[in-house]
Amino acid sequence: MQARPTVTRSHGIGATHFATRVDGCEHSLEIFDAGTVNAGGAVLRRSCPLGAEAGTSALDALLAAAKEAAGGAWSLRWIKLAGMGSKAGPDLMRLRLAAAAMESSRWNASAGTPSQPGEHVGDVVAALAAPATVFPEGQGAFHRHGRCLTSPSVEDVEVRPVSSIPGGEELIRRGAKPTDRLPFSAVLWFRVATGKACE
Repeated sequence: MQARPTVTRSHGIGATHFATRVDGCEHSLEIFDAGTVNAGGAVLRRSCPLGAEAGTSALDALLAAAKEAAGGAWSLRWIKLAGMGSKAGPDLMRLRLAAAAMESSRWNASAGTPSQPGEHVGDVVAALAAPATVFPEGQGAFHRHGRCLTSPSVEDVEVRPVSSIPGGEELIRRGAKPTDRLPFSAVLWFRVATGKACE
């Protein structure tokens, strides 16, 4: 069994920071303090594209350290994924989001817009960006800590032609046209739930 990555802990203004390095990639979890405007929330960041194995072990370690620091109590109500990895290279979350749009009747790939006139891009992308679809590694890590991710909301959605999406050749192999315009990047906010919401 692989050893859990070492996590460092520090405290800044209004938040506690947990950080680890796996395979040369920095992963951090910033948890906002009780009594602050963002209490109950956290921001997850990483310095390189998501790789399933590295991302899972890093998130597991960060969540375990945060839970231990809180004396076993768990106050997270939401978590923000700040960006979806490196702008320079392919990222599993981005490709999963684009693939979900490519396969969905709710997205008009030739126009690069929702299929239904008047439907907001953010609403469609939120529906496509279910945790089990775009971030199953994160869902698994939260499950191991007795929680789950639900109800995503999004901001800063970026839509591009497949030919300019990092890793877009994989989408073309799966049937996308180079000129298709797909959502491939967004800031995602997931609600952290427990109990029946996770069944």
